[in-house]
Amino acid sequence: MKTVSCLFVVLALVMAPCQTASAATRLWIGADGAFWSTPTVWNPNGIPLLLDDVVMGTQFAATQNVTANFNVTLTGAGLNSLVINSTGIGGIFTLSQTVASAMIATTETIGSTISGNVYTQSAGTNTTNTLYLGFGNGAFGNYNLSSTGTLNAVSEYIGFAGTGGGVFTQSGGTNNVTS
Repeated sequence: MKTVSCLFVVLALVMAPCQTASAATRLWIGADGAFWSTPTVWNPNGIPLLLDDVVMGTQFAATQNVTANFNVTLTGAGLNSLVINSTGIGGIFTLSQTVASAMIATTETIGSTISGNVYTQSAGTNTTNTLYLGFGNGAFGNYNLSSTGTLNAVSEYIGFAGTGGGVFTQSGGTNNVTS
């Protein structure tokens, strides 16, 4: 009976379905100058993980400019999406990538409904399938590439839908577009 019980437990463990962590939507709630790698600047608490959707720029009611510092290396598939949209701050939201790091996201939208959205990259790599600057009506996004930064994108769109628009400024670095 002991052998049968042990065999049953082993079979039950082997046959149990594997549980995988599900992706989350993470909202930036950090103050000006905070770092991406700080778990408490995210809601829910914790650094964004593989296939998460990240939304930045909606956290404040008062008019202010906010800069978030990207300082991590994402691997594998990276994020599902990155959206910078300053609807909640009444000012400019900037994601700043100034250190050797790696951003990876399937889709990056810099400005989806409003202006005042910036991605500044002077170091590291940023890899995405699709980059949108100014995705929808009234949306506006800026991408500033300089120094040793490298942007790898399958597609880049400026002013994708309606009256959206954007500016891509390259004063250095490398912009690789494959389509």
